[in-house]
Amino acid sequence: MADITLWGAQPSLNTQKTAMMLTLCGLPFDFEKVLPREGQHMTPEYMARNPFGRIPVMRHGDLWLRQTQTQIDYLARLTGLYLPRTREEEWGVMDWHNFSTDYQSAGLARIRFMNFYLGGGDPKLKDHYRPNSVRGMEILEAHLKRNEWLLGDRPTTADVIVYPCTRVLELAELDPKDWPATMAWLGRFEKLPRFRPAMELVPA
Repeated sequence: MADITLWGAQPSLNTQKTAMMLTLCGLPFDFEKVLPREGQHMTPEYMARNPFGRIPVMRHGDLWLRQTQTQIDYLARLTGLYLPRTREEEWGVMDWHNFSTDYQSAGLARIRFMNFYLGGGDPKLKDHYRPNSVRGMEILEAHLKRNEWLLGDRPTTADVIVYPCTRVLELAELDPKDWPATMAWLGRFEKLPRFRPAMELVPA
C-alpha cells in the first residue's frame, strides 16, 4: 500500500491533473474510483473525506488535501519538482492557476463535458461557453508563441494545471490546426520524464 491515496474518476480533468503530478514526480499512489454520475461524491462516506463534495481528494498519511491546486502545490513542495524559483514566478503560477479556472473550467471544459458525458448537450448552452473557450485558447496561444513554457524556461505546476484541459480541445470542438504554438507545447510536455497519457494514469 502506498502512502498516498487518490479518490477520483478517470475522465475527470481535475483527477487527471493530480494524477499527472503524482506520476511526473515519480510518487506511487493508490487509486480509489468515485463515480460522480452515480452520486458517489455526495455519499456520507465520501463527504467525510471531502466535505466540499468534489473530486479528487488526496490523502498523504494523516494529511487530507481536498482541492486540486492545493494537491499539486503540495506535491511540488514535497518533491521539490516543478516549483517556481522566485517570488515573481510564484505569482505567475497563481495567475495560470486562475487562468485555468476562469477560461478552461468555465469554457473548454464545459463543452467537453457536454460532448463526453451528455452526447452533445444543449447547443445553446455550448454557444454560451464557446467565447470563453476560444478566448482562453487565444491567450494561451499568444503566450506560447513567445515562450516554450507557461512560466520561465522550464515546466512548472502551471503547465501541469493547464495541460489536461488543453489536451482535450478537440472534444470541445476546437481544431488543433488553429493553435500551432499550443500544440507544440503539448508535444514538449509529453516528452517530460515519466509522462503518461492522462487516460492511462488511473483505472477506468
